[in-house]
Amino acid sequence: WSLLAVRSAVGFGVAGLSVPYTVAAEVLPSVTRDAGLMGIMFFQTLGNLQITFLAWLLLETYGWELFTLAAALPSFLGLVAAFFMLPESPKWLASVDRQAEATEVVNKVSSRNGSPCQFSMVTVQPGEKDQGAMDMVLDRGLRTSFLLMAVIWFGFGVTFYGLLFMAPKVLSTQSKDGSTERDYPLIALTNLAQGVGLFLGMLAIPRAGCRCLQMVAYAAAGLCMLILSLKSFDRSAASMAMFLTFAMAATSAGSCATWAQTPKLF
Repeated sequence: WSLLAVRSAVGFGVAGLSVPYTVAAEVLPSVTRDAGLMGIMFFQTLGNLQITFLAWLLLETYGWELFTLAAALPSFLGLVAAFFMLPESPKWLASVDRQAEATEVVNKVSSRNGSPCQFSMVTVQPGEKDQGAMDMVLDRGLRTSFLLMAVIWFGFGVTFYGLLFMAPKVLSTQSKDGSTERDYPLIALTNLAQGVGLFLGMLAIPRAGCRCLQMVAYAAAGLCMLILSLKSFDRSAASMAMFLTFAMAATSAGSCATWAQTPKLF
């Protein structure tokens, strides 16, 4: 039960990941917004590399308790930094009649960017209202986009987390005494592929656009996973690592385009 409670708390925290992402989408210039939002995802690659390093350093020698504690420290530091440094969404503030606070946030962003522009009042567009979760289903103008993006996010989640769970399993061997020996360098290689896919996606998105990039990237990831599932496939560690790396790179490129497109649709 304690594990279920902790996992529920983690899920609640993960749901908040979209909040700073949405704030970034609001303040980034439209010309560089897609690349800027995708660039944030480099930290996910760094996090996965860090967790692989911590597993190699602590998991086998000191057990899962110390490993879990070390893995939680960056999230705690992020919480503290967000509390003191992350601004509130100016659009949300203006939508709930807190225009003075919204104006203060926008003017601070303007000053930090070295811009001389200062605004006397920030308001939402006339007739624009704050929409909740049910509006995504009930509003005809939002329903189609919501349902399509829900399918895309579901497919991404199955593929991405399937790869994350698969890599340590297939890139490990059983020793004579029955213990599991994980190939941490190869696992790190599959995680590093996220950064490679992200970089390629950032190069492609200005010309291809979010929609085309997602279609090509997710199709490539699905093809790699289909090949991995074939019984006739060579199950050597090198072959498994190669296709896992390609699949992870493609999934990362596609997911970053999905992250960038979602806030713009709503």
